[in-house]
Amino acid sequence: MRSDRAESASRRLLERHGVGAEWARLKGSPEQPPIERGRWYPIVDYDGTSDLVTLGVSGSEVEAACSLLNLARDLPEKGVVYHDSRWQEPGSQITYVFVCPKGHARPDVNLRSHQIRCNECERDYQWEREKPD
Repeated sequence: MRSDRAESASRRLLERHGVGAEWARLKGSPEQPPIERGRWYPIVDYDGTSDLVTLGVSGSEVEAACSLLNLARDLPEKGVVYHDSRWQEPGSQITYVFVCPKGHARPDVNLRSHQIRCNECERDYQWEREKPD
């Protein structure tokens, strides 16, 4: 069950950004530790004055600017794929990382398939490329 604080944040985000958001993830940008790229986090609170959301991250609360985030009402069903050079072997082809909606990362995925398997969830997910918007 969502807290009153989270419900209020969702209403204020709807007024300001046009989406009653309950989830957020980084847009196509480098990680902002402890926020991991590609992973969705629950929105705990929203400060409309500074346009910051407070995210629930591993039992802690972390603030992030709305301009750095994709916002969603419900936890999306699709995973996301992005290029991350940290996983790439020198001289190899581009390496892509898949992150399922629950936040499990899998490096070096094959993009020829319409679905990618998350071994931790033990299921296949449709995927989309990370959008930098």
